Amino acid sequence: MKIKEYATERIKDIQKFLKGDGIEESIKINNYSVIEILEYIEDMCMAEVKETLERFEKKFEIYYERNGFDEISDEYMQQIGALKSVVIMCKE
Repeated sequence: MKIKEYATERIKDIQKFLKGDGIEESIKINNYSVIEILEYIEDMCMAEVKETLERFEKKFEIYYERNGFDEISDEYMQQIGALKSVVIMCKE
């Protein structure tokens, strides 16, 4: 599966999920952050996605050491998870 194809499908799935009722605000925030990172990488090649993943992992590590676990570190974790999924599911 191509990166753009995967990102587009995931974004549609998340948007459909977010239209549901009774979704906690923190879950909405995390899902919007995943949409944001998928939109950011959808036109990248795999090398750029991997570079972005490494950069986010480093940023998360620094942020977490300074601030501990909070809403922002949770968003980083969600975005890192989305990037790892792209690396696993997509081919160049």
